[in-house]
Amino acid sequence: TTGGGSVSPGSSTTNASGLYSLGVPSGTYTVTASALGYMPYITTGVNITTNQTLTLNIALEVTPTYVITGFVRDAYTQQPLSATLNLSGTGKTAHTDPVTGYYSLTAQVPSGTYPLIASAARYAAQNRSITLDHSQQQDFDLAPICLLVVDDDGGQSYDIYYTAALTQLGKSYERITAAPNVTTLAQYDGVIWLTGVSGAIDQTDQAAL
Repeated sequence: TTGGGSVSPGSSTTNASGLYSLGVPSGTYTVTASALGYMPYITTGVNITTNQTLTLNIALEVTPTYVITGFVRDAYTQQPLSATLNLSGTGKTAHTDPVTGYYSLTAQVPSGTYPLIASAARYAAQNRSITLDHSQQQDFDLAPICLLVVDDDGGQSYDIYYTAALTQLGKSYERITAAPNVTTLAQYDGVIWLTGVSGAIDQTDQAAL
């Protein structure tokens, strides 16, 4: 119960029979009730007078359960991806089967609109707003990140000019601040490697190249 501004007179936990009892000073209150797996209950304007016993029966509705299924694939080759699905704000996640790209995410949450984010290594994540009022299928085609921006010179942040240009051109990229190895380099179509004001590269960078 909450009354008069931020004053919180108290709370109570039901017993095995669902019975609760709460003693509060006289006044007007907002009563809230919550239980795991159920929709929260809120009622306002509950008036309590001195020496009065008020009976307030509360019926909680079960929180609905929705199942989201689908496939995550490479946008160009249609090959299945090992990806993670995150229903933002709910703590609910799922992982695809890397062989088929199929996922199934079960969420017991109130109906409404939620961001569903699909992400995979070396691919640009997709953030899609979905309305949960029924179980549904959501497929994702993720575009590979084609360019790597390496800024490991430890000097001025000139890479912001390159990344701003790439963003304006609609090019996907990944930025790292340490010299990559050959395995990492081979995953990209192109690399922009900033060497600093001097234009020289140190022995670590030379070894990596």
